[in-house]
Amino acid sequence: MIDDAIAPLSFRFGRFVAAADGSSLTSDGQPVHVTPCALRVLVALVEAEGRTVSKDDLLKKVWPNVFVEENNLARHVSTLRKTFHQLDPDVEYLMTVPGKGYRLAVPVTVDAPDDASAAAAHDAPADDANTEAREDTIAPTAVPPTRPPSQWTSLVAVATVVVVVSGAWLARPSTRSARDPELARVTQLTSAGSVDMDPSWSPDGRVIAFSSNRGGNLDIWRQAIGETSPVQLTTGAAQDSDPAWSPDGQTIAFRSERSGGGIFTIPATGGVERLISTMGSHPQWSPDGATLLLSEPTVMGRPRFFVVSARGGQPVEVQPEAMSHFTQAYATWQPDGRVSIYGLHGTLGWSFWTMDAPSGAVRKVDVAPAVRDRLAATRVALSDFTWSPDGTHLYFLSANADGDSMWRIDVAASSGRWVAGPFRVTAATGHKHGIALSPDGRRLAFGQGDTETRIWSLPFDPRRGEILGRGKPLTPFGVNASVLDMAPDGSRVAYRAVRRGRDELWVREVVTGRNQLTAIEERGAILQPKWSMDGFRLAYLRGDAADSSDSAVVLVHASDAVNQVLPQTRGLTQFYDWMPDGNNIIVGCLGASRRIALCAVPVGATGPSRPRVLAQDPARNLYAARVSPHKQWMSFLAMGDGRPSMVYVMPVEGGPAVAVTEGLAHDTKPRWSPDGRAVYFLSNRTGAWNLWGRRFDAQAGVPVGPSFQVTHFDGPDFRVNYNEQIQMSVTDGSVALPITEVSEAIWMVDLAR
Repeated sequence: MIDDAIAPLSFRFGRFVAAADGSSLTSDGQPVHVTPCALRVLVALVEAEGRTVSKDDLLKKVWPNVFVEENNLARHVSTLRKTFHQLDPDVEYLMTVPGKGYRLAVPVTVDAPDDASAAAAHDAPADDANTEAREDTIAPTAVPPTRPPSQWTSLVAVATVVVVVSGAWLARPSTRSARDPELARVTQLTSAGSVDMDPSWSPDGRVIAFSSNRGGNLDIWRQAIGETSPVQLTTGAAQDSDPAWSPDGQTIAFRSERSGGGIFTIPATGGVERLISTMGSHPQWSPDGATLLLSEPTVMGRPRFFVVSARGGQPVEVQPEAMSHFTQAYATWQPDGRVSIYGLHGTLGWSFWTMDAPSGAVRKVDVAPAVRDRLAATRVALSDFTWSPDGTHLYFLSANADGDSMWRIDVAASSGRWVAGPFRVTAATGHKHGIALSPDGRRLAFGQGDTETRIWSLPFDPRRGEILGRGKPLTPFGVNASVLDMAPDGSRVAYRAVRRGRDELWVREVVTGRNQLTAIEERGAILQPKWSMDGFRLAYLRGDAADSSDSAVVLVHASDAVNQVLPQTRGLTQFYDWMPDGNNIIVGCLGASRRIALCAVPVGATGPSRPRVLAQDPARNLYAARVSPHKQWMSFLAMGDGRPSMVYVMPVEGGPAVAVTEGLAHDTKPRWSPDGRAVYFLSNRTGAWNLWGRRFDAQAGVPVGPSFQVTHFDGPDFRVNYNEQIQMSVTDGSVALPITEVSEAIWMVDLAR
């Protein structure tokens, strides 16, 4: 151990020097900028001089007396690894010791301070370490779900900077690895503290068009390369996105939500907008500029693509019979004017196709065995893609646990066969989308950003179905909370946090902010927490993916007593609500035709107990049951038989069910209003997930009036990022939702060798 009393100015390891106070990192004398927390992690590892430092010790040292999830630590270690790999690819600096922690794998030399450098260090301004620490702590912040433009403008701190994708800003070209020859430097083109996405190049490669919410909602902007002040092209109240520059440079096509939604065009310098199509998204110009390729945003069913004349008219579907075999697909124009499809085929799996548009020849592209093997070895999940102008390269986006990256596949121009690759172009960081290749094939532009999911409390009148004002987060940055339940009186929220490789269930008092750890699962997952109707008891489902027989419902005890596993629920994989008597809970069980049914299981039983079936359907699975406040009705979901999930209501003790939603889209997570006169649910019927509701006549047992939309998270910066595990709660005065916050900028990869 290095003696703390020496207080060295810096540590030297390999080609790097790190300041002992975590204020700086250099490589061969050039500054390397990584986050302050990542630097503190690095210093903790360097101080150990090759010894393994446990994850718990690192968390305590970097974030003392602060509640931080373990995935924060893994994220910063990943950032350091990528930075080291960019600058010194032949040396492995950080090692993971399975089950224990991390260690530095190179020798460390201590550099004692001289007077000049010590004085400089003493006079240096404080960095933003405290800012990042605040984002990782349990202390709440009061950020509204809608940020005014002035707030975003005040966040502009820098103009265009040159960085590596790992986040390090370099003053010299990065060292390229012979093993990864395509890893390239990246330039940040936009920086406004907003969401900038969907880049498109002008034909001369001097300007990019993109969509941004820096003006308050999504509009189309343009910005010259090397400049920092973009020009706004559209100014309407509707969301405008997906700009695409025409081959002649005169026009930009884009998707707009105005007038019911569709594809519009606008002169590239601004002017009068013109409707081209009343449907479609992600417009792409054909190489000759005569036609636009459109995607159809469908809620259900197979992917669909259309072509429409650039002058406007009726869109024509591309190869409907061939596309009927795909469940997922991405499409773009080939340089020769045909359409390329990369998608999940029902019988042939993920494959690449060439199609004449809208009809004609359809051909599956051959993949060389070496490429197929490398795809399997690298485990890249390819998605959106673009062609090089000469038809010899394909550039793909790919996602993994560390973030999104870009890959190149080499193509035989004569046959289209995949002959080499995939080769990594960028490291995996952040989420990326909107990949666009410059007309000369030398630069890739894309949107890259960060996301954070927190539980937000929105002031809400459940009787009128109206959001009453700006909300506030109940959980801090770094927790990524989406599994939750609010106590019926709105005073406490139970939520899941994942840290140190385990699931934890916390209860937070809404007014005081006090947190209490109530359950820990070392192996299984904490799912579907649910308060009893009186708010005195809390239970959750312990899920075990490795051994479903170990799944069970667990009752949480507020005292120090061990939480109680209900033996009669072992093997059950769904837990929804408490029955009105408080002595039974509603779970998912096996019903008719091997479908999931809704059953009641006693809470107090100590031995095996046969579930009592409440509802079942021979053709569909039933989920997400919730009892109404007056204990008379039960809402639930029905899924199956090729239809979207629908919300139903039935008498709580059994009887005929009535449909609450119309089957127009996926409707899920039904919740009762406190007075029992409305059912609220999440739905993606507008293309984005939002809270919807429908009135309910509790006396007659029938829905009343049409469904209505409550929230409008349709912008890019705040959204309900749906997954099967997320939960929400409706109380008398608030609705608690997991909201994903997004920040994004346009970046550019220089592919020139």
